[in-house]
Amino acid sequence: MRWRTLVVPLGLALALGLGSACSTPAAKIKGKDVIETIQETTVGDLDGVRCPMANMGEDTYVLPDGTTKTGMTATLYPGEEGLYRVGVGSVVEIEGTRWEVINVSKPPGEPLGSVTLRKEGTGGEATLDFKYHRECTNCGELSGWTGKVEAVLGRDGLLMRCTHCRNEFVVSGGAYIEVLKDGAPPYMPGRGTG
Repeated sequence: MRWRTLVVPLGLALALGLGSACSTPAAKIKGKDVIETIQETTVGDLDGVRCPMANMGEDTYVLPDGTTKTGMTATLYPGEEGLYRVGVGSVVEIEGTRWEVINVSKPPGEPLGSVTLRKEGTGGEATLDFKYHRECTNCGELSGWTGKVEAVLGRDGLLMRCTHCRNEFVVSGGAYIEVLKDGAPPYMPGRGTG
């Protein structure tokens, strides 16, 4: 199933449970990043746009390059913009501002989860998990894990991004074989920076 932008009347959105009166705090600014986490069944604020989030679960979603991926997803309803089914790596444009989904989390046994978005063009360090870090293959500066797993030469590896030149590269083999033996490890944006 492919999700596309769909305009839904507000009444229907409320009936679907997308218009809860509970709101989340304003976006956090970490370094140069603008990060917003929206709890399930609440309304977030994406640059002044009210954005309800609900209906989390495993599903297929579309990435910016048009490919699809299956994983934990959430539904965003930013008013007249329509409905978006998003997962990690999705990018949505809301009133002219692009937001990248950097985390979708619903722990097993928990009734509610959350989705974390980063406003594009606002840095990047707070979106990286530095539990897994390496020197950049381009400039030698510190790189952290983006939360994405990619295959290179038939082997899964962690996609890293440099904090200096923004170069992205995949690390695999050695200790990363053990890290990835049961799938992707938990991704925690900002971990290891404080």
